[in-house]
Order: sequence, then C-alpha cells, then structure tokens
Amino acid sequence: MKRVFITLSLIASLAFVGCESDSPAENAQEEAEEMTDELMDDMEDAGEDVEDAAEDAGESMEEATDTLMQEEEEM
Repeated sequence: MKRVFITLSLIASLAFVGCESDSPAENAQEEAEEMTDELMDDMEDAGEDVEDAAEDAGESMEEATDTLMQEEEEM
C-alpha cells in the first residue's frame, strides 16, 4: 500500500511539474498579450493627451476671443 501511495505521489508531482512549464508557443502568446496590453494603454494615454491639448487650445482660443471683444468694446 505504501508503494502505491509513493508511486501515485511521484506521478502526481511529475504531472504537476509538467503542467507548470509553458511551451514556447504559450510564452510567445503571453508576451504578445502583454505587448498588446501595453500598446493599448499607451494609445489610451495618447488619446487622453490629445483630448487635453484640444481642450487647452479651445480655452486659449476662447480667451483670445474674449480679449479681442473687450478691446473692441473699449474702442
């Protein structure tokens, strides 16, 4: 009985070790997924930067228009 338990334990541990190691294809897939996630994050950040820049430009244009209107009224 003890031998059967030891044998089953060894088989189970080998199966577990075998499941833990990734194949090169799995590693490549994981790297591709990580790169895609990073790219998506970078694109989202760039989109937010563009939105901020457009908002700042709009505010600057509005301020310039207000200044011109005030100058025109003072004339």
